[in-house]
Formats: sequence, C-alpha cells, structure tokens
Amino acid sequence: LELPKALIVADSAEPKSIDEIKERGLNIIGAEKGKDSVNHGIQFIQQQRISVTKNSFNVIKEFRNYVWIADKGKNINVPEEGFDHAMDAIRYAITSMSKGLDDTEEIRQLVMENQERRKTILSDTGL
Repeated sequence: LELPKALIVADSAEPKSIDEIKERGLNIIGAEKGKDSVNHGIQFIQQQRISVTKNSFNVIKEFRNYVWIADKGKNINVPEEGFDHAMDAIRYAITSMSKGLDDTEEIRQLVMENQERRKTILSDTGL
C-alpha cells in the first residue's frame, strides 16, 4: 500500500534539518517568514475558515488557549508563548501556501495528487 506523499511545511529556521528530510525523499519546504510574519500570519488565518476533527485534541486546546500578552489590560499585539506549537504549524502551512512561491503550481499538483490517493486508499480500505 503506497501512502500519499504529504507536503511538509517546516520551520525555515532549520534549513539543515529541512535538507536532511528532503534527502530522505519527503516533500518539504521551509515556511515563508519575514518581518512581523507572526502577526501577519495570525491576521491572515483569522480570515480563514479552519476545520479540525474532534480527535485533534492539541489543536483544539491551543485554539481555546491562544491569548495575546496584555500590559495593564491592553493587548500589545504579541501572542503569549505556550499554546502555540500547533498554531505555528497551521500558520506556516497556510501562509506559505498562500504566498506567491516559485513552486506554487507544483504544490497545487501535490495537493491534488494527495487528495486522489487518499480517496483511493480510503476506498480500498473500506473507510
């Protein structure tokens, strides 16, 4: 049973790790980052409809606990650390795929292939 090749969007602060993973034949790209990318990414994600399964316990927990740092009752537009690991992964994936990456067409093709393979696997396994 051949599993679909997933696209991995990794923290671009780890280029050596990305290269090692790529050498093992996995489809991986570094997340697009830049000045104020965290706040811009959060704002972009807030405009999207995000669906998670009821089994995505950690993502649900982070969505419920994600807060902004406050100074004297005012939000200072910086997310509080702690409940942000899954949120960072979601932000990396969505914002990286939304930007004009050089390989956008390749990414779209991978997504389409993954969807078709997943349908076939689910059909073959009776799910």
